[in-house]
Amino acid sequence: MSLRAKTLSGLKLNVASTIVSFLFQTGQLVILSRLFAPEVFGMMSLLLIVTNFSAIFLDLGVSNAIIQRKETDIKELSTLYYLNIIIGVILCLMIFLCSGLLAQMFRQPRLQTYLQWISLIYLIIPFGQQYRAIFQKRMAFNILVKIDILTTIASTVLTVILAYSGFGIYSIIWAQIAGAAFSTMLVMYFGRKIVILALPRIEGGILPAGPVSAASAVKAVSRTLGETVRTIDARFGKTMMPR
Repeated sequence: MSLRAKTLSGLKLNVASTIVSFLFQTGQLVILSRLFAPEVFGMMSLLLIVTNFSAIFLDLGVSNAIIQRKETDIKELSTLYYLNIIIGVILCLMIFLCSGLLAQMFRQPRLQTYLQWISLIYLIIPFGQQYRAIFQKRMAFNILVKIDILTTIASTVLTVILAYSGFGIYSIIWAQIAGAAFSTMLVMYFGRKIVILALPRIEGGILPAGPVSAASAVKAVSRTLGETVRTIDARFGKTMMPR
């Protein structure tokens, strides 16, 4: 298949994935709005601010380094793989340890427990990041779209089941954690033959340059915070913020 054909195919699949995700997330929002008080959505908006901000630093250009480099050997890939995991552990610990401070800053004592739960996601996601980067590099969008659609369906169904079972905001948090684990397991399963790990290596030159990553991070911070605020305002409105 030519590059043009792969690009068009990937574009169509991404559109299909976006439509499916939109439909399921909209349906989930409609169902949850009948089960939860507005304050629950306000609390989730606070979690969204923290997690979106933290997610900026989860990759720091590692995936781009893999995609843009023409050839990478096993040791280089392994170095980046373990780097992702280390960054994930650091982010998890930072959110967990700072959860009390963030809860005080937002004047929401319950936020501390919720943040401690949601921090577990950063122990899961890094295990599948490199697989996704390699799939993107090989333009294997069909695999990524299948994984994203299956994850969306599974997360939505689990959220609704837990919500009807009376777990409240934990139904959303636990479903997100389960969705991250499910997505990671799928991407590792489909990529089991293309990603082979070895002992990590520090030297090499494939690691993203510090200034470039810092500049990218600053831009990503600004963009993500803007998108997060607009999303919260559009979906929930000021009246749904917890008091």
